[in-house]
Amino acid sequence: MPPVTVGEVSEQQIEDSNGKLRPGDFAGRPALEHQYNDLLQGTDGMRRVVVNSIGKEVDRLATQEAIPANRFS
Repeated sequence: MPPVTVGEVSEQQIEDSNGKLRPGDFAGRPALEHQYNDLLQGTDGMRRVVVNSIGKEVDRLATQEAIPANRFS
């Protein structure tokens, strides 16, 4: 079985990422994927909303669209 080249980021990778990575993110491990990870990884989007007591969205405060990763062909 080949070695795993992509996996969940470690605490050290999160600390070294200057806010780019968060717990639960996946990134290339030391290999070719790691070398090109910044090119292969997109940027997360974000949506801040106000919800009522039953969880229904009642107002939208801010939205930031996700930026897809670069595509190689």
